[in-house]
Amino acid sequence: MSRFRAYIIPFEEDGNYQTTEFEVTEDIDVGSIGTVRQSIDNNQYAVGVLTYNDFNLKLRNEHGRYSKPGNSGSLFRFKRNDSIFRLYWQIDSELPLCGLAIAGRSRLSERKLIYEGFIKDDSTQESVTDQMTSLKVLSFESILSQIEVPNGVLSSGDTFEEAIFGVLNQAKLTGLLDVNVSNIVVGHSTTLDSVLSLAQKTGKEALDELLLMSNSILFIKERVVYVKGRDQTDAVAFNFYGPASLEGLENIQNISDIKSGVGKVFNYWTWKDGAFKVEDPTSISKWGIRKNSVASETVTNVPKQQAILASLAAEFADAKETLKLKTPLNYQTLPLYFMERVKIDYPTVYTAAPGKELPVYGISKYGQATYPIPGQFLTIPFEREWKILGVNIQIREQLLELELREV
Repeated sequence: MSRFRAYIIPFEEDGNYQTTEFEVTEDIDVGSIGTVRQSIDNNQYAVGVLTYNDFNLKLRNEHGRYSKPGNSGSLFRFKRNDSIFRLYWQIDSELPLCGLAIAGRSRLSERKLIYEGFIKDDSTQESVTDQMTSLKVLSFESILSQIEVPNGVLSSGDTFEEAIFGVLNQAKLTGLLDVNVSNIVVGHSTTLDSVLSLAQKTGKEALDELLLMSNSILFIKERVVYVKGRDQTDAVAFNFYGPASLEGLENIQNISDIKSGVGKVFNYWTWKDGAFKVEDPTSISKWGIRKNSVASETVTNVPKQQAILASLAAEFADAKETLKLKTPLNYQTLPLYFMERVKIDYPTVYTAAPGKELPVYGISKYGQATYPIPGQFLTIPFEREWKILGVNIQIREQLLELELREV
């Protein structure tokens, strides 16, 4: 069995983060974490909304180590809120020890960081009965709600890339995260006509607006901030095979939550207070009018507005099937992340008809042999391709669940 290890980085008394991390693995109720969810557009009816990936963390606290500052023995000296929580994973539960490791069975097991976020005190609960403390953990993206759009940084004429970088490039973020303009590549770019409406917004509010108009997503991986368009990668990052696949060894545990993708179809786009629309007639004839709109005062030029809506209509006019795929968690599947292209070979498993044998091509005779019976309704041909919209690590099951959308 693989192993998860947890650490906390608290603040020093002067308000700066400590330089060492404290392991808290032995105190954690691992079942309280359940699943580490990381997704974009996690509401199937929403577009361009920056989401926070979170979970509840339950710790044994009879020693008072996780109590609020001021309590004797507390790990937290300055504040508990915004302390950093880290979760690592390694494929072997124990490291090989010299003199005890068995040749051919023991192996080196690299520790991988799979989640890093902030402890939030908003909903902390403590119980005298079971001596447990329950903490909320939010992903690093949550810090964007705690910053404002910097004064004087944004200007009319800025591109979407420049405006997004301007929002992100401030000390509260760059002290924790790598914010580099080279990692900001939007799906659709134009220039802003006005930035006045952004001046009174939080970082998240401004980014929600800019990401929607630029048809882009934002995520943080290994403390690096990335902004990307919604196009999948050119290369196929991984192949998945079902039990009847002839292409490769089976590595699919389950496929579930198969949806037609109609919930994410938007084929009729308008601009708030605008006198025009951008629509996809082919999509409307098939699915009916499914309306969405953009409300922003940063782009006032009508041709620019129309180009923004056309980019969104092109992305969301078609119903693209979505599903969730579970696969074993290992060093090959763990690196898979947003917008990477993957393929699935999932042919139907056939069984012999009752009282019959499976027919064999070239041997079985017509009129005597009986066609086999498909064991399931689902068939996914290897020719279809998918992109990753969500990465969920299921702690108890030691599985990786990917949320996929057809390319």
